[in-house]
Amino acid sequence: MKPRLSNRTCAEGHMVGEWTETHSWYTVMGGFVIDMRNLPRDFIPGSPQFQTLSPDGLLLLATCKPGLVQGLLNTMPAENILDKGKADGLKKFLICVQATWFLTSTVFRLARGYPIAILELNTFARAL
Repeated sequence: MKPRLSNRTCAEGHMVGEWTETHSWYTVMGGFVIDMRNLPRDFIPGSPQFQTLSPDGLLLLATCKPGLVQGLLNTMPAENILDKGKADGLKKFLICVQATWFLTSTVFRLARGYPIAILELNTFARAL
């Protein structure tokens, strides 16, 4: 889902920066959060301190207050989002080795007729 926010001038005269696919995925994962502490107490029922910005909420915000979306793009460029990733090559390699070992040992146990726990069966299906 890529909102139409790239390189256009909004109604308030602010230039909206480049919206990338990274920003879209970050929004879908719930990365953008609004601080609600400075709003009136009954602005939203239940008065949450922080509210996660959904993709539909972001599109509504882009329509009503495009300057705020520019602020989001200025404070969170795609490079900063990508920098937060915690999976480097070594970690991915080790995970693949562990998953391959688990799958191999499970297949071997099944071939020998040893019992398999439901948790192992569920993990086996997810690892595939």
